[in-house]
Amino acid sequence: MTAVLGIIAALEMERRWIGISEPLVELSGVGDTRAENAARRLVERGATALVSWGVAGGLDRDLSPGTVILPDTVIGADGSSHGVNLEWRDRLLERVRGRVVTSTSPLYHATSVITTADEKRAIYERFGAGAADMESAAVARVACANHIPWIAVRVVIDAADQDLPAAILTATGDDGRLRVGSVVALILRPRLWRSLIALGWAGATAGRSMRRLWVLAQPDLALS
Repeated sequence: MTAVLGIIAALEMERRWIGISEPLVELSGVGDTRAENAARRLVERGATALVSWGVAGGLDRDLSPGTVILPDTVIGADGSSHGVNLEWRDRLLERVRGRVVTSTSPLYHATSVITTADEKRAIYERFGAGAADMESAAVARVACANHIPWIAVRVVIDAADQDLPAAILTATGDDGRLRVGSVVALILRPRLWRSLIALGWAGATAGRSMRRLWVLAQPDLALS
C-alpha cells in the first residue's frame, strides 16, 4: 500500500515553498496546540506519514540562514525526546546531499518565540540543539499515537547571534498568514529597518533552500 504524505506548515510562507498541491497539507498557525490539531486533521484526511515543515530559529552559531535541519530527534523544553523515522530521514538526506546545505543536529521544541541571542545561546549550551521551532514535538506526538512515521524538515531563518525585534511577532496572525497592517506598521519604524532587511534576506535564502529540497525530493520527500 502506498503511503500518503501529510505536511504541517505553520506559516503561509512555508506552505508556498512546497510548490504543488499533490501532498496533503495543513496550514496550522504557530505553536504546539495548533500543530497538533493540524496533524490530527491530516490523519483524519488519510495521511499515513507526517512532516513538520518550515522555518527554525538558529541556536548553533555554525548554522547560517538557509541551512536545512534534518534532525535525528526533537528535544522538548522538559528534556523529552522524540525520534524521527531514521530510514526515511536518511533517504531524504542522501537525495539532497551536495545540493542543499543540511545539518542533522537535534531540533529544540520551544514553547514561545526565542527572540534574543542570549536565549539562543543558553538553550544551545543546555540541549545542544542546532535550531528551534514550536511545532515539531506536537507532530511527533500525533505520529506516535497513530503509529505512523514522521520527520522534521526545517530551515534556519534567523542566525544564532541575531536578536529578533519583539514587534516582529505581530506580523503574523494565529492562522499563519501575514497581517498586512502590522507589516506596514513595521516598515514605518526606521529603527527596525536593519533587522527587517536582515530577516528579509534570510527568509529569501531559507525559501531557496526549501524549494530546492522540494524539487530534488518530490513527490514524496523520499518517503518511498
